[in-house]
Amino acid sequence: MFVNRTGFSEGSFISEDRATRKSENYSPETRERAVRLVLDHQNEHSSQWAAISSVAAKIGCTAETLWRCVRQAERDAGKRPGTTTEETVRISNWSGRIAS
Repeated sequence: MFVNRTGFSEGSFISEDRATRKSENYSPETRERAVRLVLDHQNEHSSQWAAISSVAAKIGCTAETLWRCVRQAERDAGKRPGTTTEETVRISNWSGRIAS
């Protein structure tokens, strides 16, 4: 069961049975909103990590989870080197074809 947080109508990053769950999958919309909050408010903090920690605490996820989402969004936007989400999907599709 999910505990609702303001502005996150589909449920939040935190669940009542968090101790028994290993991970939670968040919708793309929830991730995008959390990343946008970090990027919009990072000027108000001493570092990006401080902004990530602040937003994560407010919405109920771990800072590490949100950090990964921010880093992936930066890769997808071309602001950071690495494999984009689109490339990962394309590679996965090819891997599936090869394995079949």
